[in-house]
Amino acid sequence: MGSGGSSVCPFLFQDTDPVPARVCGSAHGQVLAFEFRTEPLGQNARIRPCGSIVCCVGSLFVTDVIKTLAVIAALVLIVFPVWWLENATVPLPAYRKGGFADYAHLVYSVFAVYGSVLLGIAVQVVRAKRTRQPLYPFGVFKAGLGGVLAVAIAFFAIDGIYSLMKYGAVEKGFGNLWGLIAIFWTVFGALVSAGLALLFYAWRGGGYRPPGAGGSGRVHKA
Repeated sequence: MGSGGSSVCPFLFQDTDPVPARVCGSAHGQVLAFEFRTEPLGQNARIRPCGSIVCCVGSLFVTDVIKTLAVIAALVLIVFPVWWLENATVPLPAYRKGGFADYAHLVYSVFAVYGSVLLGIAVQVVRAKRTRQPLYPFGVFKAGLGGVLAVAIAFFAIDGIYSLMKYGAVEKGFGNLWGLIAIFWTVFGALVSAGLALLFYAWRGGGYRPPGAGGSGRVHKA
């Protein structure tokens, strides 16, 4: 196994003793360093464990911790826009009229932000499958943010045309608020896109190569 095992752990097979080695055990698809080196000393042959087990177990532990932190950060990024919009758009109990009207702005805002992000990511996933190109976490983020920008531009363009045709002026739609709406839409879309990219990283690791693209399904490029 010589140099082939060094990719698992930087300290694997560092022993200069040219004695055959045997590795067994695995976890999360990676070989653990349950390595035993047998020294040919006749009938008194000694079997001793290689110290690289500490390195590999530690590496797996660090990887799991990083992915756990990525999931926590992703949930915070995904939930924060909903929490902020709920506090900003839903009237206080004393001013509520009852019914859907109290939550209409929240529903429309959530649909616009999350819908545009998911649309962009869905387009990227379909494109990756058709072209058989690998999909990376940063690509997921760019796709989500690209979906937000595309939907926002289309929305404001359609609203401007409608206002121009009905009222004779573009600013009759959202007036001076369109810039503020665009900023919040973009910022919240970026947060949700980053959260989904972190979830993709925790799920697929460095990236995912669709079947038929060559190589294995999981890739390790960040």
